[in-house]
Amino acid sequence: MPDFAAPVERLIEELKHLPGIGLKTAQRLAFHLLRAAPEDALALADAIRDAREKIRAAVNEASRRVDEELASQMKNLAGGIPGIAGIKIPGLF
Repeated sequence: MPDFAAPVERLIEELKHLPGIGLKTAQRLAFHLLRAAPEDALALADAIRDAREKIRAAVNEASRRVDEELASQMKNLAGGIPGIAGIKIPGLF
């Protein structure tokens, strides 16, 4: 890779992690972002950060709800089977 300033090289390296993005495309994208209006580049960065934070929070909440529902169903099921009603399953109830 030609010698670019360290921040540009870092940007190119990060862009190369995207699926289907090789060195040349990463360089093109990096220089496109550097030529773009500052507010456009910052809007992209904010959109990425916002999506990551909000999607992660939504996935965590959905996972918590699924875990609670599964625990509730397992508890109900265990209560209806003779001989295992008193068995405790760690992490479920």
